[in-house]
Amino acid sequence: NCRRQRQMCIRDRAHGIRRLIDRGPLVHDRKLDQQRPVRFDDIAILTRTNPNVDSFAQALAAEGIPVKRTRTGLAATPEVCLALACLRRLLDSYDTLASAEIVALNDGRPPESWLEDRLRYLAKGHPGHLWGEVDAYTHPVLSVLAENRRQVARLSPSEAVALSIQLADIRRTVQSWGPNRQRARQRVQNLDALIRLAEDYEERSETQHRTATANGFLLWIKDLAAAKLDNQPEDPEAEAVQVLTHHAAKGLEWPVVVATGLEERVWSRLWNVGVVTDKSEIDLRNPLADRFIRYWPWPFGGHSKGIPLVDRVNASKTARTCKALDIAEHQRLLYVSLTRARDL
Repeated sequence: NCRRQRQMCIRDRAHGIRRLIDRGPLVHDRKLDQQRPVRFDDIAILTRTNPNVDSFAQALAAEGIPVKRTRTGLAATPEVCLALACLRRLLDSYDTLASAEIVALNDGRPPESWLEDRLRYLAKGHPGHLWGEVDAYTHPVLSVLAENRRQVARLSPSEAVALSIQLADIRRTVQSWGPNRQRARQRVQNLDALIRLAEDYEERSETQHRTATANGFLLWIKDLAAAKLDNQPEDPEAEAVQVLTHHAAKGLEWPVVVATGLEERVWSRLWNVGVVTDKSEIDLRNPLADRFIRYWPWPFGGHSKGIPLVDRVNASKTARTCKALDIAEHQRLLYVSLTRARDL
C-alpha cells in the first residue's frame, strides 16, 4: 500500500510539472537579464533516494516531459563498448572477442553476415587472431588498429583510449546510429566521459603510487561498472527537467525547485556504521581524539517488528541521541534543498 501510494504521489507530481509549464510563471533569465516563462530546464525535482529518481523519470516520461538525470551504465553503452573493444584489440592482437565486437558494433551487422566469412578464413588454416587484418576479408578498423599497435606502448591510458577512438573514427560512427540529434550528442559525450575516466584512473594511480597502464584501466572500469559508479554525463544542451537526490543538489541552483519526500519517515542510522563522540567541539590539534567508529550490524534479517531486544535498544539513551542527530542532519539538508531555488 505504501509503495502504491508513493507511486500515485509521484504521478501527481509529474502532472503538476505539466500544469506548471502550461501556466507559465515568470522566472528571471540571468543570461538575458529579464523575465520569461518557465521552461523544462529551469526545473529540478529533488527526492530522497535514487530509486525515487528512477520512478520520477519514468513518470515524467509517461507525461511526455523530457528528463535529465545522472545515470549509471556508461561502460554498457554501445559506443563505449565499441571504444573499449578497440582499445583491447589495440593492446592485444589475440583478443578475437574484441574483433567480433568491433565488426558487429561498427558496421551494425548481425553475426550471420560476417560469421560465414570467418569460418571460411579458419578453414584455410589461417591464424584465427589475424582475421580481419589479412586475406580476402580485411576490416578497415581492425586493419588500422593493427597498423598502429606499436604506438600504444608509449601512451598513457587516457592517450590510448583517445587514440582508439580516433583511429576507429568512432565519433562519426556513433553519430550515424541516431535515432535523434540529442541521442547522437549523448553518445559523443559518453566517449568524452570515457577519456575523462581514464584520466581519473591515472590520477588515482599516481596518488596511490601505482603504475597506470591501459590494461589496468580496463580492469578498473570493469570494477567501476560492477559498483554502478560509471555515471553517464548529463547533456548540458538538453531542455529537460532534472531529477536528483537532495544530497546531490548541494552547491547547485535552479529557477524552480520541487522538493519531495519530505513526509517520509526519518530512519535512524543506529544499526549502521557511524562516528561516535562525546565531545561537542573538535580539537584541531588532535581531531580524532575521543572519536571512534561504531558498527552495530542488524542481526535479524528482514524482521523488524516484535523483537524485544530491538525495542529495548531503540528506547535507550544512545538510540534517542542517534535519532536526534539524524533529525538534525535532515533539517540541515532540508535547508540546503529549499535554498536551491532562485525564483520558485
